[in-house]
Amino acid sequence: MMKKEMKKGNTDNMLLNKLTRLTEQVSRGNYTGAKNVFELTKTAVYPKSITDLAEAFGMMIVKVESREFRLVQLVDDLEKSYKELTAAKKALELFNQTLDRRVQDRTEQWHQKNDELKRTLKLLKKEIKERRQAEKNLKKLYEQLEEANRKLLDAYLWMRQRKDRLAARQYVESIVFLVNDDGRICGVTENAMEITKKSRSDLHNYDIQNIFTPQDGQTFKGILHQVQPKMSYLTNLQLRDLGSHQPFYEAKLSRVAVDGKRLISIDLHEPIDK
Repeated sequence: MMKKEMKKGNTDNMLLNKLTRLTEQVSRGNYTGAKNVFELTKTAVYPKSITDLAEAFGMMIVKVESREFRLVQLVDDLEKSYKELTAAKKALELFNQTLDRRVQDRTEQWHQKNDELKRTLKLLKKEIKERRQAEKNLKKLYEQLEEANRKLLDAYLWMRQRKDRLAARQYVESIVFLVNDDGRICGVTENAMEITKKSRSDLHNYDIQNIFTPQDGQTFKGILHQVQPKMSYLTNLQLRDLGSHQPFYEAKLSRVAVDGKRLISIDLHEPIDK
């Protein structure tokens, strides 16, 4: 199970790295990787966290690319209008003496074009403002991707540490208590007798809550009631008679069947700092 989680974490990390590289390409004005971004939106292939980010980023690329295309068209229209205005002005100067009416018509056209130019410039400024906002959004998304990468790395290191700790314990003989639902001891291992300083007969039918103190003020019976079939319960326990300065044992409680009896196995691991 842990290997599957590590593999999934590595896969998500690789996909986020790929999306990050595509983000960097787009931020530099290279939109050739946009198709690869939309490839990551396939929900049947990739995790939802990846497809959501890829879809948001892909839509943002489409909008930015569309706006840039529109800006290019606007610039072309402006250049064309400017050339027409220049030609109209020259024609007005040339025929000013004999063609007053024509000059008046051309002047009216010039004013009309000038108004269109002002409207176009206003629209251009708006488009530029929207593009800057889109760039800010892209930068924010990139920062979110960086943060997601950092969290994935932290999760991977945590899982690796847990794996190392479990591997270190696999050669240590178990400390196990078998108890019934009332917390009465039905069986113990040699190490269990060693840490309690009691014999097997002394521990038989002994109340487990007289030996251990659960962490965070929990009651032992409350913990036993939380142990479900096919689902282990993890907690920390401390030997009651040795004082509060003693470290806590990490305990895994599981329901088991022994000789036809339904019991609860309390498997203890020695404290790491002990």
